[in-house]
Amino acid sequence: MLRLSANAHAFAKGLPLVLLLALASSQRLAGAQPSPTVPASVLEAEQQHERVLAHQQRLEGILAEQSARIARLKRQQQGLQRDAQLQRALREAQSVAARLDALQQGSVKRARALLEQTYRQALAAPIADRDLRARLLERQARLRATASKAPTRIVVGVTAGPLDDADDLETKADLLRDSADKVERELRAVRTQLATLERRATLQRHQAAASSDLFIEEAPRWVAQARSSVSASTTTEATAGAGNSPLSPLAGPTEGQPSYARPDTATDSTGPAALDAPKGLGAASTAFSTPTASTSPGGARSATTNTPAAPSPTLVTTTTVTLASVLDPATLRELERALRSGNASAHADALRRAAQRLEQLAGRLKLQSQALRRDAERERRSP
Repeated sequence: MLRLSANAHAFAKGLPLVLLLALASSQRLAGAQPSPTVPASVLEAEQQHERVLAHQQRLEGILAEQSARIARLKRQQQGLQRDAQLQRALREAQSVAARLDALQQGSVKRARALLEQTYRQALAAPIADRDLRARLLERQARLRATASKAPTRIVVGVTAGPLDDADDLETKADLLRDSADKVERELRAVRTQLATLERRATLQRHQAAASSDLFIEEAPRWVAQARSSVSASTTTEATAGAGNSPLSPLAGPTEGQPSYARPDTATDSTGPAALDAPKGLGAASTAFSTPTASTSPGGARSATTNTPAAPSPTLVTTTTVTLASVLDPATLRELERALRSGNASAHADALRRAAQRLEQLAGRLKLQSQALRRDAERERRSP
C-alpha cells in the first residue's frame, strides 16, 4: 500500500510536465498555418499550356527528322527512286510544317493568352502571402520571356517542282501566302513604332533649336513643354519595351508590336546557293526546298520557269528562316546602336530601312504565291 501511494505520488508529480509539453505542442501545431497554394485556375491553365507546348515540341522533332532525311536524300545520286522518295519526304515535311504553324498560330497563342490572363487575375486578387505573390510574378515573367524569345518563322524560296501536282502547288502557295501575312503584320508594327520615333525626333529637334536660341528667355513656357513632351515620350517607350530584346524597341509578347530580334542560330547554308542569296537571308534549314529541274523533252515543268520577277535582284534560295534573318546585319547593328544611344533620328532611319526590306519581302512572297496558284489551276485544267 505504501509502495502504491509512492508510485501514484511520482506519477502525479510528473503529470504537470507532460501536460505542459502536450499544451505547447498543440499550440505550436495550431499556430503553424499551411502556406497558401497556387490557385487551381492557375494550375489548370499551366497544365493546358504545357500540354500544348509538348505537342509543339513533338511536331518540331518530327520536322527536324524530316529535314535530316531530306538532306540525306539530296546528297544521293539522282534517279527515279531517289526523286520519288525526295518528293514524298518534301510533302510530309510540308504537311508537318503546316500543322506546326497552325498549332503555333492557334492553340499555342490561345493557351498562352489564357495563362497570362489567369496570372493577371490571380495577382489582382488580394494575396496575403508574399511568397505566393512572388512565385506568381516569377511564373508570369518566365511566360513573357518565353513568348518574347519565340522567333517568327517564315517560308521563302519555295518553287514548283517537276513532280508537283495541283495539291502540292496549292500547299506551297498557302505557305508563301501565310509567310507574306506574317511579314505584313511585322511591317505594320514597325511602321507604328516608326511614327512614334518620328514624333519623338521632331520634339528633340525643337528642343535643341530652342536651347540654342539667343532669345530663349522669351519662350520659357514653350521650352518647358517641349522638354516635358520628350521626357514623357521617352518614359512611355521605355516602359512599353521593358524586358524585351535589345533589338526590339517595343517588341515582346504584346500583339501588334515588332518582334524582330537577333537570330539565335547561325546560317547553315553553304555553297554557291547560299552566296547568291540576298545579304541577311542566310538562316535556317532547307526543309521544304525543291530541287531545281530543267525542262525535259517530255514536257516536264521546270522548277524555275513560272517563278515571277521579284523585287529583289536575286532569288531567295533558302527556305525556312526567322523574320530577323531577312534584315541585313548592318541594319540590325544600327538598330542596336540607336537603342543604346537613345537617338530617335538614328533609330527611325534604321527602322525605315527595316520597313523597306520587309515590304520588298512581302511583295515577293505574294508574287510567288500567286504564280504557284496559277500553276495549280493550269495543272487541274490539263488532261
